[in-house]
Amino acid sequence: MWDWAALMPHAPILHKEIAGPMLGRCLSTVEGIKKLVSQIDVDSTSYIFLVDPHAYYYKLGYLAVELAQKYEGSLANFGAPELKVEMEGPGGEGESILNHIKKHISVSVHSKEIYPLDHGAVVPLVFLNNNRKKLPRLILVNPIGLSLADSYSLGKILRSYISNERWGLLASGDLSHTLTPDAPAGYTKEGAILDRAVVSSLKNSSPEPIFSLNERVIVNAGECGLRSVLIMLGLISGEQVEVLSYEGPFGVGYCTALWKRSSCDKEGY
Repeated sequence: MWDWAALMPHAPILHKEIAGPMLGRCLSTVEGIKKLVSQIDVDSTSYIFLVDPHAYYYKLGYLAVELAQKYEGSLANFGAPELKVEMEGPGGEGESILNHIKKHISVSVHSKEIYPLDHGAVVPLVFLNNNRKKLPRLILVNPIGLSLADSYSLGKILRSYISNERWGLLASGDLSHTLTPDAPAGYTKEGAILDRAVVSSLKNSSPEPIFSLNERVIVNAGECGLRSVLIMLGLISGEQVEVLSYEGPFGVGYCTALWKRSSCDKEGY
């Protein structure tokens, strides 16, 4: 049922309508995202499981789930109201996958008729949607309340979910925020250490480089995407990931990576 899993950064400046001439500083990332999108069959995807570390979060030890009839948002706060997205909620299939998750980890579910998407969701979804007339249904979660180990376990839990529908996992997240003196959180040497570990984990399809980081590195690096990455790694369970780009413009680590189900794997799991 899982056709693909993608890691995408969520900085609004990755869109030319916001970046203007500064887009040249992050072209490697933009090109990586374009290549990623070109390799995903979004039109055949029925549901997207979106991991957004900036969505509403409630309490430690719980996966925060925002269940809505409709999700909508734009980048109007960043000067680009034309960059917007509207997607239908997951309906009964969403309830089904949540019931599966609840058997293994604690979940805090909050239901709304319309859920307002933030930039952590809108930035990658605008790239994925790409003016398509028919969009997949969406379910949104925030893993910030989970430990790193539980985030990895969540990926494995998702992989064990059985469905006749075609799903994609969208892991939204930037890496360190401390790569340069002008970075949002200032400079620390730990920023580059964390980013190297994340890229190594993705290239080797293993969480071990991330799990080997000590707490000081993680805190000082100012990351927001570690749990998103670990959920993706758990889902792919050691299968090959293609790292399409990594760079650190503006002092923030941006990485794009893609896993696709093998064309010879037709039975699901």
